[in-house]
Amino acid sequence: MWQIAWENFRQHPLTGTGGDTYQLIFEQNRSANSESVLHPHSVWLSLLSDTGIFSFVAFAAFSAGCLCLAFYNALSTTRTTRSRALLAGSAAAVTAYLASSTIDWNWYIPASTLPFFALAAVAAGTTPHRRQRSNNGAENARRRTSGPNNIGSNARRSRFGFTGSDSPR
Repeated sequence: MWQIAWENFRQHPLTGTGGDTYQLIFEQNRSANSESVLHPHSVWLSLLSDTGIFSFVAFAAFSAGCLCLAFYNALSTTRTTRSRALLAGSAAAVTAYLASSTIDWNWYIPASTLPFFALAAVAAGTTPHRRQRSNNGAENARRRTSGPNNIGSNARRSRFGFTGSDSPR
């Protein structure tokens, strides 16, 4: 399976043969005694074979970027222990999913792919921002009590493990 996908990529390196066309390519190149398959059992080879090098590089950059941000956020010392544990768990789940997608076709199962993107968003989308502190107590009090989403905003953030010191603003 992987050999057919690789050869297809070598024949069509820039654009591939089109999204979800691996089954057609496999049927044309399979041996007489093999069964039909839908996917090459590797998200990476599927991207190369079906959509070419550009989508492969884009997905690899997305994956590497998510993992780098996730591990940066999990190791950040400005976060609470609970927040860091949530981010580390999300990063571990994203890593495990990408590793398993290298040797299996779970990428095509929405019940596993949708949580991957949700965990990637949690892991990479919560980069802490540095806040400017004011020495003026009255100004700090006004910031805490003003704004359209002030009522309960800290409660909503703390429900997900983020506190005022490490929540995105």
